[in-house]
Amino acid sequence: MKCRALLVTTLLFLPLLTHAAPPKDHAAIRKVIQQFSTAIVQKDKQGFLTLFAQPPILWRTVLGDTMLKKIRQRHAGADKAPFNPRHNYRQFIDFVSGHKGPVKETFRNIRIDSDGDVASVNFDYTFRMDRRETNRGQESWQLLHTDAGWRIVSVVWSTHLPPGH
Repeated sequence: MKCRALLVTTLLFLPLLTHAAPPKDHAAIRKVIQQFSTAIVQKDKQGFLTLFAQPPILWRTVLGDTMLKKIRQRHAGADKAPFNPRHNYRQFIDFVSGHKGPVKETFRNIRIDSDGDVASVNFDYTFRMDRRETNRGQESWQLLHTDAGWRIVSVVWSTHLPPGH
């Protein structure tokens, strides 16, 4: 009976063990996250761009209900999940690097799932400009392990107003 229970337990948990990314992959992926954050703070356009794979890169947001309501007060037809091809990762770093004051994005509750070649990273984020929180939400990245290392191929996030707005 004990052998049967051990076999069943092993079979149940074997998929979790075989699909977990090796610790070195997690460390390398966390390094990409840190480099992303540092590039924003330092307004390092070139450093930021090296984190991405060859285009196209998916760069999309979905607006939280409160944010959408506020935007619709000025633009009645605003879309909850707007798409504008001019809003992309290159435009974002141009915006950040052109801003006179401090800019910072912080990440919490980072979750990484990877098989060593492809990775999914999810976290809660807070975005600040001039030391004031402008938005927050959840962010999800897809990464590929290329010859040059881990590179981002998509960034999708929710946009919510900070508390009290």
